[in-house]
Parts: sequence; C-alpha cells; structure tokens
Amino acid sequence: MAVVITIVSPDVDDAPGNPGAFSSDYLIARDTEIVVEITGAVFELVAVTYPDGSKPSGRTNEEVVYRAGAFRQGYAARSVEEAIAGGKRLRVKPDGVWPTTTALHDVRFEIDGVAGAASLTPPNEWLDGGGTSNVPDGSNPNTASAGTSVNAAALAYGAWTQLLTPTAFATYWIEININSLFVNGQSLEGVINIGVDPLGGAAPAVVIPHLIGSQANFFWDSGEWQTGGGINYAFPITIPAGSTVWAQASFSSIASRSACNVGVRLRGNPTRPDLVWSGTTVQAFGAVSAATFGTAIVPGAGAVEGAWTAIGGAPASRLRYLEWGLGLQNAAVVPTMLEVDLGVDTSGVKRVVNRANHYTASNESARKDRRQGAWCDVLTTDLVFARAQQSSGPLATHKLAAYGVY
Repeated sequence: MAVVITIVSPDVDDAPGNPGAFSSDYLIARDTEIVVEITGAVFELVAVTYPDGSKPSGRTNEEVVYRAGAFRQGYAARSVEEAIAGGKRLRVKPDGVWPTTTALHDVRFEIDGVAGAASLTPPNEWLDGGGTSNVPDGSNPNTASAGTSVNAAALAYGAWTQLLTPTAFATYWIEININSLFVNGQSLEGVINIGVDPLGGAAPAVVIPHLIGSQANFFWDSGEWQTGGGINYAFPITIPAGSTVWAQASFSSIASRSACNVGVRLRGNPTRPDLVWSGTTVQAFGAVSAATFGTAIVPGAGAVEGAWTAIGGAPASRLRYLEWGLGLQNAAVVPTMLEVDLGVDTSGVKRVVNRANHYTASNESARKDRRQGAWCDVLTTDLVFARAQQSSGPLATHKLAAYGVY
C-alpha cells in the first residue's frame, strides 16, 4: 500500500481570510489546528521548521512534532491523534500559539511516512576495500603469521613494503593488524608506519605514524598460550581510489627477530556517505620517532588506578577520533590484563573518552583486540592523558602512545 499524505485543513495554498484558509485575524490564526492525514505508513515523522527570528521563545528552529506514534515536547498538550481507515489523522496545535502573522507564512511542515519494513534512515552499508586481508581468501586461517612480512631496521625505519595493490575505490576506514613481533625471554619493542601513495606508485608518504607493535603475539597461536590476535588498530582515514598502501618497521633490536607481519583491511563505498566522517591526518602522541616506543606509564595494581600521565603535546588540529597503543618493556612477562583509560584534559579537568583492554602472556607476547578507538572532540588547547590498571603480576613500566585523527 502506497503512503499518502493529505493536508486536510487549513488550505495552505489559499490567502489568509479566504474560506478554508487561515484566518486573517492573527488572534484566531495563532490558535488554528493543522490537520494532516497519513495512510499506508508504518512509521511517520512530522517536523516543523521556524525561520530565524520567528521561532517561539525558548524553542529551536526545527522541532519534531510527531514521531514513532507519539506527539513530542511542545506539541503533546493540545494535539490529538485519531484513527482513520488505513492510517491516522493528526490534529496539530503547539502547546502555546503559532508565531506572529509576519512569520506565519514561513512556518514549514515536513512530513515523512514509510511503508513496510523501510526506514527513514536506511542502514549504512560499507563494502570491503579489497586487495588483502590478514588471511587472503583461499588460504588456511590456521596460521601463526598472517599479513605481509615487513623487514625492520634497528632504531630506524626499514624499507617500505607494499601491503595493497591500487585500491578499486575510495575508502574511509582502515583496520591494521601487527603480529609476530616478540621473542620469548626478551623485551622487544617496535613501531610501524603506514604509508599511502595516492597515485598508485611506489612513493608512499606516512599517513599513520609510529604505531606501537611491541611484543605483538602471533596472529593465531595453537600452542600453550592460546593468545593469538596480535596488536590491532582502526582509523577513519580517507584513502583515495587507486592508492597503494605500504608499511615500514623499526625495532629496538633486530638481533633475534628482524621482521613482523602487517595486515590491513579497508572499507569504503558507503550507501549513506552523508553519515560518514573520515579524516586525512593522524597525529601520534607519545611516540614521535623510530627510536621512541611510547611514553612510560606505570599501572596501578588490581583495583588501584595508576596515575594520569600526559601523552605528548597539544593537538595540531581539532581531533575527532582517538586510538591508542601499549608496549611492554619487560623480558619476564606474566599473564595479565591491563585496563587502559584514555583521557582528555580541558583546562585542568580530565574526562575519560575511552576504556579498553590489553593482554599479555608468559612468552613475552601481547594482544590488543580490534576496534578500540573512540570518537571524541579534542581541541588544540586540550591535552591527552592515559592511565592503567594491571590485574596481576609484578608492576612494570609500559609505554603508551595515542593517535588522533583530523
């Protein structure tokens, strides 16, 4: 059944004072009900828009009159819903009065009706960006090391390694997995740069800098620790169609391990691009070079919070999204969980914008699960802070970095 919307009265196309139209006397017109009939809909939304300067005192320029079967604030006291064949009749009056005669002609009603299982806000579906994933299609996922092997240098970034061939379409979300960056019985630290060549060539520029991958465990571990998954990140970053994606690595030492694995997944082609925000730049806080593997923080024990620690300096621009990474600095790790609070300090007042977890195992490896970033609003006058709690084991100094998107 089709949705039919009918304005019953008054006649909005006729001049005030004519039969069926608004009265030309404002004292009468301001109290006139607007009658609307909607048939064939399972969901209705009625909104009213007032132009600047004419909205009722204390009200907003655009207000929801009726939604999901009920009149809303400002219209509920005097409005009435009536059942009619195949639908409903809405008799709308504001709780006060309509605006003055000068602005009365500018008041606009917007009415939507949806039939069947449709929605006024259809879901926003994304497509896989293609190119690669941690385990390519047709490969056995029962593997310790997934992604592309990236060679490292000691305390300096090694050569770029290509992760993705030219992308088929623009993408607005990237997920990154770093795995196999640990040595049993040793403290091994590492950072990764993600680069993009928007022309599809072999000249990448750094887009996501200094991602901590320190002691990242296997992608999948079938042994005694059962702690696979590696270190994971996700960012709302725009990568143009036809781009190539690259990675380079720096380790604290390459004596026992000289490479790790890096995999990426891209998402793009959203069906509702109007709902998407994606940045172009990632700023690293607390990890600013190939030889700095984060800012030292000391977690609290058990139920005790660790102290807040400033992570880097001020943002270069207003941030809309924050990620984080944590690296161990310990050659004798015990199984434990750390809860990390990422905070923002505004004029000396801190607020927690994200809480997430980091796990360690007794083979000196670590795991950070997927999608632990957070949407936020961080100004250039704010500062980023972090603190942590550790579930068990001896407290040790860990290194943390944060990553802001703008």
